[in-house]
Amino acid sequence: MRSTAVKDHISKIHLVFNPDMDVTNAINKLVELKINAAPVVNDQGDVVGLLTERDCLSAALKSGYFAESVGKVSDFMSKDVRLIEADESILHVAEQAEHERLKQYLVLDENRLIGYLGHHEILKALIVLRGAV
Repeated sequence: MRSTAVKDHISKIHLVFNPDMDVTNAINKLVELKINAAPVVNDQGDVVGLLTERDCLSAALKSGYFAESVGKVSDFMSKDVRLIEADESILHVAEQAEHERLKQYLVLDENRLIGYLGHHEILKALIVLRGAV
């Protein structure tokens, strides 16, 4: 049977923000890289939030279409971040995801951010696992 560990189904993180970064610069980076969210990590390496497209809409509207900066990433980021352990079962996460509004989960291995798991990755994993049964 194929692995059910979350770590075997995660996607790599391509962008990380600092909470003190100007939110307008962060929005530009998300758009440039075509990424819908990125984790926010403090100087100690702790995950403190997630900046999502929804968060960015609020910031963009407040800035008058980027005419001026309206604050830092920490002012707009989602603080309700779901952290999951790398060895957790993908099946367990899938069951929880079915009932949660969150679209992305950040994956930690020994308290170090190693990737993310979104609905797409969960569905892919379930298809792979179904084929292995």
